[in-house]
Amino acid sequence: MFDSVTTIGLLLTLVMIFSFQGNTILEKPLHIVLIAVPLILQTFLIFAIAYIACRVLKLPYKIAAPRRNDLCFQLL
Repeated sequence: MFDSVTTIGLLLTLVMIFSFQGNTILEKPLHIVLIAVPLILQTFLIFAIAYIACRVLKLPYKIAAPRRNDLCFQLL
């Protein structure tokens, strides 16, 4: 039950944030890029670390694949 409420709350929060900051986003797109690029790089780096760790530990795919996602979200 809380899963759907949480998802809806998160989506509404994002819509509100972006609607209130729409002018800033349109006026300063470089700032958005400066924020987005490090976040994207961080996500890929965390995925790569988790992937390499699972390979080193020789975990089977059905165990390693969910672990990579969990590790990625835990470190963000």
